[in-house]
Amino acid sequence: MKKKIAITMCFMLLLFATCMIVPQQQEHAPTEYFATSFNGASDFTDKVFTVSYVNRTPSGKSLALVTPDYIVPNVTCVPIAGANILGFYDRFCTELIPNFTPGVVYAGSYYVYNAYDDNVTNAALLLASDMGITNPSTQGATVADCKTGFNKYCARKSYSVSFDSAMQSKSFSYDKAKSQINAGKPIILFCSEFNLAVIGQQTNIDRVVLHTCKDPHAMVAFGYSEYKYTLSNGSTRVDSYLDVATGVNILKTAKIYMGSDIIIDDAYAVTIS
Repeated sequence: MKKKIAITMCFMLLLFATCMIVPQQQEHAPTEYFATSFNGASDFTDKVFTVSYVNRTPSGKSLALVTPDYIVPNVTCVPIAGANILGFYDRFCTELIPNFTPGVVYAGSYYVYNAYDDNVTNAALLLASDMGITNPSTQGATVADCKTGFNKYCARKSYSVSFDSAMQSKSFSYDKAKSQINAGKPIILFCSEFNLAVIGQQTNIDRVVLHTCKDPHAMVAFGYSEYKYTLSNGSTRVDSYLDVATGVNILKTAKIYMGSDIIIDDAYAVTIS
């Protein structure tokens, strides 16, 4: 039996931005987990690690020079994540978000997505309704609700949507996600534990701060970053991150460190055409 367990609000650090996902039993998901309400920075635990290196080689992929990073007030995180995906595809699917200009071409070949406006808010609210959400400021959504909402919303606009799993043997596959991003597809992530990573560079040292949280949240990965380090003893290590639209104000875009403090219960590459 599917169970919905909603959390009341999700606030990030000192700014208010609602965030909610209702876990349900999924073919990829663990048996069951419970969400509890959290309010403010006290529910985030900061962890710090450093990497001292002789050489550092970054690589990665982003789906645009500036990707969508919409924050929609008084809307929970699954419709916010969905609105970011709608905004991404509005570049290719005309009027997916009515009356909205998704972005501009910069320097001839780079795409820069615009900030959200009332048209994005309206789309997020309609998408929330299509997901079966009657109170978008407090009510959560299951993965099934999310898919149903996308199908209804896109069909109304005469578009279709498909979902390709980024899971492998009931666990999140970073390699599958990389492949899907390389193919131009954003990934919606349903997390029961997550981190928001900030990398500070010093001379031959990376200092990484992880803002960690164990409450459910949905985000969208629009890229990935990898850092190959050559260490003083001659060995190498590679640290991997997903680059996400967080859905919260203080860090609208951030990295998810894949090495710890991250549980992704379900994830899908979304295609709208």
